[in-house]
Amino acid sequence: MEGANDETNLDEYQEQENLGDPNDLEGSPDANNEHSSKGEFAYKEVSEMSDLTEESYPDGVEMLREGAKELENYDRLMEQTKKKLNIVDGAGDDDSTSIASTKPERSDEFLRNFFIKFGMKRTLDQFQQEWFELKAKGQLDTTKLPNIPEIYRVNQALSDELAVLQQDLDEARIIAEKSRSTYDKLRKQRDFQKINHRRVQQEKQKLNNDISKYKKSYEQFQENFKSLSTNYETAVKEKMLMKLEKDRLLAKLDNLESNLRQIEENQATEAKERGELGKTGDALSRKSAKTQGTGMAAAVADAKSKTKTQLVPQKPPTVIPSKDRQNPFLTEQFEPVNSRMQMQKTFKGHLMGVTCLAYNPKKAIVATGSDDTTWKMWTVPNGDLIMSGEGHLDWIGGLAFNPKGDLLASCSGDGSVKVWDFVNASCAHTFSEHGQPVWKVDFHDTGDFLLSCSMDHTVKLWDLGMGKSRFTFRGHVDSVNSVKFQPYSCLFVSGSGDKTVSLWDIRTNLIVQTFYGHNNSVNNVNFNLRGDQISSCDSDGMVRVWDVRMVRELNSFDTGLASANNAIFDKSGTYVFVASEDTSVKVYNIHTKEKESELKGHEDAVLDVCFDNGKEGMLISASSDCSFRVWQ
Repeated sequence: MEGANDETNLDEYQEQENLGDPNDLEGSPDANNEHSSKGEFAYKEVSEMSDLTEESYPDGVEMLREGAKELENYDRLMEQTKKKLNIVDGAGDDDSTSIASTKPERSDEFLRNFFIKFGMKRTLDQFQQEWFELKAKGQLDTTKLPNIPEIYRVNQALSDELAVLQQDLDEARIIAEKSRSTYDKLRKQRDFQKINHRRVQQEKQKLNNDISKYKKSYEQFQENFKSLSTNYETAVKEKMLMKLEKDRLLAKLDNLESNLRQIEENQATEAKERGELGKTGDALSRKSAKTQGTGMAAAVADAKSKTKTQLVPQKPPTVIPSKDRQNPFLTEQFEPVNSRMQMQKTFKGHLMGVTCLAYNPKKAIVATGSDDTTWKMWTVPNGDLIMSGEGHLDWIGGLAFNPKGDLLASCSGDGSVKVWDFVNASCAHTFSEHGQPVWKVDFHDTGDFLLSCSMDHTVKLWDLGMGKSRFTFRGHVDSVNSVKFQPYSCLFVSGSGDKTVSLWDIRTNLIVQTFYGHNNSVNNVNFNLRGDQISSCDSDGMVRVWDVRMVRELNSFDTGLASANNAIFDKSGTYVFVASEDTSVKVYNIHTKEKESELKGHEDAVLDVCFDNGKEGMLISASSDCSFRVWQ
């Protein structure tokens, strides 16, 4: 019974404490001071936050301002940090709820503990008496009493969370400082690029204006150049016609003078005879004149018949040499040319690209062929025009001088091969048996035979004595792009679009050897002066050097992605000069396999190169920019 009373008193005590005046919980000021002195906890009434001012709480306001400044523009970063730590508002509420509900404490128990802790026994007795009394009467519903959370655990959790947030804030501040420095750097770079952009825009505008002016000037110069070219060609033609007319008139004048002298002699003779014989003499003189006229007519007829007989010679086929001749260059030693040549002169004499070159073996003369269907001869290095020829109906692909230097062979896209005679200033031969464009031509060292290669997959040997094709060489399965005789030999080499290089013998009309190694169409082939090495180049920019005797590849050079149009040896056989599609001439050392230099100056693809025959070591290059240039 006594236990029940105690329980009733305790319930009444809790009920009274729960429904009592909240001011009782605050205690007296003395009690608060007493408890504060003990260091257990302190309670202080604080006004609303709106009452805070700089005077009442200067340090806190200053800290708030500093915090506001530090957290400026960090909202996005803090949001990412909160997501990272899973401390968004909803999650925080759940955590606090879980912490508070971990170990709940009833409000009456809290009050009892509070009174016992501070020695308030009378208050505790009064509280329990009223508590249990109300509970016994049924006026107290203990199921609706609130639970008191464990404030220390909540504070500890909040302190830990605050420490984590503070650490994240420090890290965010460091990141922000770095971002600020990066931003400043980028802003400076942006300003710098803006200035450069404005400068480039101004320069671009200036260049556009200059280009417009130059275009107008170029159009004027183009018209003037065309007019001058037309006048020049007309003058050259008129000069040739006047020369022919002059020769014809001189021949006619000589004939008239001889006839006049003959008439004067006849008149003198007739006058003398008339004086001596009278009428009888006159009759005899007329009869004699008729007889002489008949004799002169017969003589002229005989001369014409002899001339016709001479114009149609009946010559047998030229004999092909059975043995090779001695090569004079086998024992000679030449100094290597300057691999770092400088451009000396530039000549523009064609209306279209210059496709091929040929150097005269006897004189300092170079011949150029062009896409404008003409060929021209120039002195080197002065560049004076000597002669020009027209007759082809399409571009000229190749030129070649005979060993004596008095004949020039040309081939064209019209499928014809022509041989020009400089002595008689005429076209000596025209061969049209190729059914498709002809790429290259080359003379035999005897000067009696001419080679030509065509897109019809064949190589033809022309007998200049007969004026006919002697042999047709078949073996390639694609266009034959280049041919070259071996010096002082009956062998020749050919390069084809079937990616092979073949060595032929004109005595047997058969292939002697085929060299494999190219991965694309072979554009050109050449021998060195000794005749023991072959250079070949293809459309992939690869240049390969072959040993004729060992039948193997000696070296290979990759000139780049641009096509290699021609590759020639210098006289010493030390360097290979490559005409490239990238507007340059590249120089490679055969022995070291290194690139020595690159000759730049052309404005378009370099199509052909050749050396002079003298000791000057001049290199001549032809290009699609309508010019040929001299290097030394």
